[in-house]
Amino acid sequence: MVMKKQWIVLVCLLTIVGVGCIPATNLWKVLMKVKWVKKYDQKTKANAYVPKFTKEIQALNGKQITIKGYLIPVDLYGDGDFAIISALPVASCFFCGGAGPETVMEVYTKQKIKADKSGKVTFRGRLELNPDNADHLIYILRDAKVM
Repeated sequence: MVMKKQWIVLVCLLTIVGVGCIPATNLWKVLMKVKWVKKYDQKTKANAYVPKFTKEIQALNGKQITIKGYLIPVDLYGDGDFAIISALPVASCFFCGGAGPETVMEVYTKQKIKADKSGKVTFRGRLELNPDNADHLIYILRDAKVM
């Protein structure tokens, strides 16, 4: 009976935290639910597609998440504090294949980054949604730690 009560408390805590309930492998599926809407950009004087985040995605904004992805080689200076990860292998990713920008994420860390033999790396950090700055990806992971 005591064990059952502890289990119920654990489930309630995970429900309140929310983000802890989404496994790292399924988080990409949630992030890929973003919709795209055409909007006129005053700066460029042209129409552009901007992300419209679902409520499920908006609930992740500012939260600690754990996410696993394929490391995209972008480290120009060898500092290892910036990376881009993709939900898909490099040959299929947004930059090289036919996927959309919702399948990649900027990662900022103070650790050296090294992928496993499959090219994947797991990070834990604070997710930041970027709805309007075209100089960055729509998903940014801040204060990330390599897991």
